[in-house]
Amino acid sequence: MKWDIICKINEKDNYLPEYIDKEHFIEIPLIENNSSYKPVWYTIFKIFRKKNLYLQDKIVDLINLSLAVYTADKLILREKAFDTWSRYFILHLPVINVPLWISLKENLETMLSFLSGDKWKIKLRERKNLNVKGEQREFALESDITKVCM
Repeated sequence: MKWDIICKINEKDNYLPEYIDKEHFIEIPLIENNSSYKPVWYTIFKIFRKKNLYLQDKIVDLINLSLAVYTADKLILREKAFDTWSRYFILHLPVINVPLWISLKENLETMLSFLSGDKWKIKLRERKNLNVKGEQREFALESDITKVCM
């Protein structure tokens, strides 16, 4: 059974693919700065903004991807899969730099499928930069970290 995972940036985000199976999709709210609802991202932004730090767009997109994958894995039970294990996800992900993520898409799909035992497809769409306060600054760690596992 195929599940569409629709990532929404805010309450005004009305993206919905034409072919969607209305019984097999979930919407995941990612970012909303001026709303009564506060998704997980709100806490992450709050921590960094208190320190007057702003994340690079590609880092925001990576965190969005991670949150969406984690949420889908927790919400869609394996017992609903055809073999009670392998699920099929199509992740609709808004990103700032579409060409960058297109270059990574195949490796990400392969990695997610290998690590989870599920089938993953990623559909990318453009999102606008929501970082309106001040200039964007890189968040630097005093370390030689070259890879991150999420």
